[in-house]
Amino acid sequence: MECQQSGNNCNTANVLIRIANLGEHGSYDVSYRLSCIEKALEIEEKRHRKESNHRHLDRCFESLWYFLVTENSESKWLEYLDKAMQMLEEINLDSDKLYGHAHLTIGKRLAEQSPNEAERHLRTAEAVLKKTLKDSSHVVLLQINSSLLKIFLQTNRIQDGIELAKQQRRLIDTMLSKSSVPNAEQLCQVVYLGQFYEASGRRNTAKEMYIDVIARLEEQVDPTDSENDYSMLLLWKIQQRVGDIYLTDGMFCDAEAMLQRIASSVKKTTSQRQLAVTAHHDILWNLAAIFTETGRHEQAYELLDSLINMYEKDRKSIHAHTASCAFLVRGELNRRRFRFNIALQDLKKALKIGETFRGMAIHYAFNTQDSEINYAKIMNTIGLIYEQSNNLELAREYYLCCINTVAAIPPTMEAGTFHQNLADTLKKLGRLHDAMVHYKKSLEIREMLHSDDPVREDIATVLYHIAIVQYTHERPKDASETLEKLILLRRELLKKGGSLQNYCAVFVLKGNCHIFEPGEAQQAKDAYEEAEKAFKIMTEGQPNLDYAGALSSLGYACLILNQWEQAFPKLEQALEMKRVIYEEKDKPEADVALACRFLARALFKHQEYQKALPYFQEALEYFEVNQSADDETQCVLHIALCYGGLKNLVSALETFRKVEELCVRKSVSDSIRLGIHKTMADTFTEEEYGDRSKVLYHLKEVEAIFKRIKRSETQEEELIEVQAKILSLEF
Repeated sequence: MECQQSGNNCNTANVLIRIANLGEHGSYDVSYRLSCIEKALEIEEKRHRKESNHRHLDRCFESLWYFLVTENSESKWLEYLDKAMQMLEEINLDSDKLYGHAHLTIGKRLAEQSPNEAERHLRTAEAVLKKTLKDSSHVVLLQINSSLLKIFLQTNRIQDGIELAKQQRRLIDTMLSKSSVPNAEQLCQVVYLGQFYEASGRRNTAKEMYIDVIARLEEQVDPTDSENDYSMLLLWKIQQRVGDIYLTDGMFCDAEAMLQRIASSVKKTTSQRQLAVTAHHDILWNLAAIFTETGRHEQAYELLDSLINMYEKDRKSIHAHTASCAFLVRGELNRRRFRFNIALQDLKKALKIGETFRGMAIHYAFNTQDSEINYAKIMNTIGLIYEQSNNLELAREYYLCCINTVAAIPPTMEAGTFHQNLADTLKKLGRLHDAMVHYKKSLEIREMLHSDDPVREDIATVLYHIAIVQYTHERPKDASETLEKLILLRRELLKKGGSLQNYCAVFVLKGNCHIFEPGEAQQAKDAYEEAEKAFKIMTEGQPNLDYAGALSSLGYACLILNQWEQAFPKLEQALEMKRVIYEEKDKPEADVALACRFLARALFKHQEYQKALPYFQEALEYFEVNQSADDETQCVLHIALCYGGLKNLVSALETFRKVEELCVRKSVSDSIRLGIHKTMADTFTEEEYGDRSKVLYHLKEVEAIFKRIKRSETQEEELIEVQAKILSLEF
């Protein structure tokens, strides 16, 4: 009003531009802000109509372009960007700060859409501003470096970024040493450098920088002073980021303590101030996320229900991003409690709300990243529900959507999780090659993000999955190499209090990789023995199924090495452990039956027929009850052979007749029937039986089976041999 009264049109336009720019940070209507800029442009065009390249006009064009960028009107802002830049170049203010600042602003804005173009503008800004700003640690020059670091991350030029980060850190140290109380904009550059370090694998360095900024801000910020709102908001955001790092690392107490610090600060602000209200809402859903992780489900429901009820009563009372996060956390909470239908309802609401703010061209790249990551996390949780419901194809589609959503932004821990979840699903679908691709991508992301601290449980877990896929894909040597790397990592994790169970699993799998490879039984035995030692410590000698499995495998390795005296005690210990575990069951368990049969076969092979017999009989009880025709028939055959070995021919012949009766059943497979008839033909050839008619009968059964099945080359040769024996016997 004063400018209008004085008749200074340029000042009037200047004030209008300032109103429009400030309106972005307040609650001004979009159309009102646009009208301010257009009015300023109209004034300046009348005033400078003969000077088409005047800087006042340029400022109007730049403000209009800036406004259209923030309102996501891409087609319009490109037009005004061209006008603004053309005008600046015509003015040719090479040594003018205005020209440098304009290029800096444009470089920031274009960073996401066109990183190469953005870098060109930033380099121009750097060249101009270095001439006008004598201090190399000036905050404006640091802003240029911060923007370049973001571009290097986005374009995967990590090495260029690391070199610039070293330079930026020296400049920041110089800047901080000159100012006893650095302002918020200066501290922002520290935060941006921390973000680069975090994204490029130096999370501990980043965390230290964040904590330093928090300490500085806490000293200088008064929560009750509204003049400090920008600094206050910066403080809360950094505290939240540190809390997220604690949460990712499983340090739930530290994460909760950091949130409580934010809550304490928020309470001291005037409750009516919008930033305090928004911060309070963010604290609620973040606390609920921690309660979900730590099993305090009722407390989590209480916080989330209050937030969601508030949002559903008045959609404007809570920011859309906060509401989406609240629905996401409640959806995750319901998923963990197997309330899948209710969880899906919440998650679909979270997706719908997320679409309202997703993909907007907002000022800072990490805000866009935040919304994209949040959107992907919602789809990831939906994918987990479908995976748990065994709808694997649908789960796969959602995981792929997650990966595609974050593909355009620098790798994050979430991206590593998405690749791992997709790999898990592909593995279940039997697509082992595709699963391996995504496990390796997940590992690559995790190792890159944690290059300064690679001793992590999540990295170990992915390595284990890679080894499992290699082993399942019949690549035991590759799996063994992966496990060698994993063993070193697991030993380091044990020193940090890591899981003994996971340590044992690695050595069991290592043993499995060697056990069936020629000449590698000793390596298998060594691995199983290491697993046995760890299981003994973990279980304190108490019965445990995994422990029993390791003992059984160790016994088998000893059998291959002909170390009978070591083998039998291990197999007996494994069997006894399984008996204790399943003793409360009304009927024998498959695990016990299989352990009995395994021990019995080992004793049988060592001609310990008397000891083997009761174990075969115990296993048979289970197979008869559960109508396992193949196992039952094989078991009866071994019992007959045990009687034969003990020279109890009456019992042997009686049991062989039972085997013949069982073999006739349709439920017995051809492969088992073939093996049994071959064994019985060989048995009745022996002198103590000497029954040629029985031999002929069983050989003809073998011939009939061979003719019925699809034969390999070896089986073709066997068939010819059997037919020759039949002819000889008939003759």
